[in-house]
Parts: sequence; C-alpha cells; structure tokens
Amino acid sequence: MSMFINRSFFLLWAGQLVSQLGDKFYAIALAWWVLENTNSPTAMGLFLVASVLPELLFGLVAGRFIDRWNRKAIIVAADIFRGCAVLVVTLLFWTGGLEIWHIYLAAVVISLSSAFFNPTVMAVIPQLVERDVLPTANSLSQMITGVATVTGPVLGATFVSLIGFGPVFLVNGLSYMASALLESFIVLSVAERAHGSKTNLLRDIKDGFKFISNSRPVFIILLVIGVMHVFYGSLVVAMPFVANSLSGNGIRNLGYLETAMGLGMILGAVLIGRRKIENMHGITLFKVILAAGLCFSLLGIAQLYEIEVSWPYIAILLFIGMAAAVASIYWRSLLQVHVPNELAGRVFSVSTIIADVSLPVSFGVFGIVFNHFHLGATLLGCGLSLIISSAALILNYRRVS
Repeated sequence: MSMFINRSFFLLWAGQLVSQLGDKFYAIALAWWVLENTNSPTAMGLFLVASVLPELLFGLVAGRFIDRWNRKAIIVAADIFRGCAVLVVTLLFWTGGLEIWHIYLAAVVISLSSAFFNPTVMAVIPQLVERDVLPTANSLSQMITGVATVTGPVLGATFVSLIGFGPVFLVNGLSYMASALLESFIVLSVAERAHGSKTNLLRDIKDGFKFISNSRPVFIILLVIGVMHVFYGSLVVAMPFVANSLSGNGIRNLGYLETAMGLGMILGAVLIGRRKIENMHGITLFKVILAAGLCFSLLGIAQLYEIEVSWPYIAILLFIGMAAAVASIYWRSLLQVHVPNELAGRVFSVSTIIADVSLPVSFGVFGIVFNHFHLGATLLGCGLSLIISSAALILNYRRVS
C-alpha cells in the first residue's frame, strides 16, 4: 500500500497523523488536569458535554456550508481555530491563570471547528484521489486512528509524567498549526457545487435529507453506522470490567485489550487497503458486521464461563478491531461513491452526527444495563443481535441495495 497516492492526499494524511497524535496527548493531559484541579466528576462531565454538544447542534448547518464554501479553506481554518484554542490554554496554564471555564470554552471552539473539519475531510478525499483508489485512501486514513489508539494514550501519559502539562498542551496546539500548514499546500480538483449562489439554509438542509431518504444504499449505510457505534459503545463500557475479571493487574489487562483493538484496526486497514472500489459491495459490509457479532458472542461466552486468562480476550479484541476498521473503510468508500459531490458535506455531516450521538447514548444505556444484567449475557445478547440483523441484511441484499 503506497502512502504516496499523490502529493495532496499525502499532505492531508500527514496533517491528520500529526494532529490526531497531538489530540491523544491533549486528552490525557486535560483529563488529568481537570482531575487534579477539581476532583469533580461533574466538572469532567461538563467538559465532555462541551466537547461534543456544539458539534452535534451545528453539524447540519456545517454540512450545508461545506457544500458551498471552499473545502480546502474550511480544513485549514478549522485546524487554525483548534490550534489557537489549545495555545491559549497553554499560555493561561504557564501564566497561572488557567481556570476550568477556560477549558470549557476551548472545548466548545474545538468542537465547533470539528463540526466543519471532520465531514470536510471525508468529502474532499474523492477530490484528491481517483475513484479506483478510494479504498486505499480511506485505509490510510483509518490507519491513523489505529496508530493514535495504540500509541497516543501511552505516550501522552508518559510525557505528562515526565515533562508536565504545559509542554503537552503546547505540542497539541503546534500539531494543529503544523497540520494547517501542510493542508495549505493541498490542491483540490474542481468540483461541481452550488458555490456562490443564494439559497435558503433550511432548504439546503432539507435537500440533504431528501437525498438520504430517496437513496436506499445511503440510508442503509447510515443505519449501519449507527448500529455499529451503539455496539462499539457497549464494548467501551464493558472493557474495564472485562479487564478487571481477568487474572493479573486490571489496569495492565485493560491496556492489553485496548492495544489489541488498536492493532486490529491497523491490520484491518492494511488488509483491505488494496481492494478495488468495484469489488466493494454492501454485502461484504454486512458480512463484516456478522463477523463482529460472532466476536461479541465469543466475548460474552468467555465471560459467562469465567475464563480468566487474557489471551482469548486479546485475540477476540484484535478481530473486533479488524472488523471495525474494515467496516469503517467500507462505509466511507461506499458513501463517497454513492453521494454526489455537491451533497457530500451534508451527508457526511449526518454520518458524523449519527456516530457522535450513538456513542454517548450507548454509554448511558449500557452503563445501566450492565448494572442489572450479567456482563457476559449482555455481550452475548449484543453479539446475537448483530448476527441476526446482519444475516437479515445479507438475505435481503438485493432489496436493500
């Protein structure tokens, strides 16, 4: 798999790699700073709300402007805004003036910027690469997530303990600026968009939803995104309890499990990267979901039988990570093929909102469920639900596609 699909894509890819690693460092440092300075679960909860809510509230509006403004300018500006927010936090920390409300305000700025940045990145990839190499481009993007998942938390925690909060904050702020600098040299192909014409904001948003409702493949893919994130959320909630049930140190076990998932994401991205777009079909996506359901079921069975050795869980999480990466690459590539460029911002904004809503809802629901039902039985139920739903989609593939 060549990282150098072309110069512009490589610049975008390199910028994302730098900024996502910086994000992981910042997340670890900020969580620890909030804990040390407030010792308040409420403060941490408000920070998480400030980090997510603006992106959810303004995502649809952002999608409309992504389809009407210069997308390269949006990407560069979003990274600059995020970098400035973090650099202000850094300056306030070093001058001794950093307060919790500054953290909330910076989180709002970063979330609003991300509402524009994340869908735009997915929308511009078809403008950067040929249709045939969309899977390769999306695989390379997915690899960033895997690398950041594996290395980011460990390196972030290490750097916080060695050099303190300020330098780690600074690294993230500068990573956004470095990303913006790289992205400023991107050259986008000319795309057909309603650029510059005057239309009604609500009508534009309505047109996006109308396209989604009229396109069965797009609707099904968005539904799959929601389902996958709901069940992924159940796994995030369950993993600390699974790790604690194993023999040995619980925190170390959790690190092994999360690392296995991250490595699985990298491996899945590598394996699928050379697949041609004409060979990517929805039925394969449904089969991947079925495989994920089998893995969830095995995880539940292992818990029901109280297996305490860690290697079966590590193997299962490795395969779940692979399935998650392959599913992500498939749905991105299929949406990029099925969605016209002039609607890509709105559709990818909807996909981002679905993912962002599904996860916290899943955290809340399964947090309650795990309090009342056996962990293994619940995971087995999740697995069987995925198997049944994916089998139904496979059997009715011609109708849903």
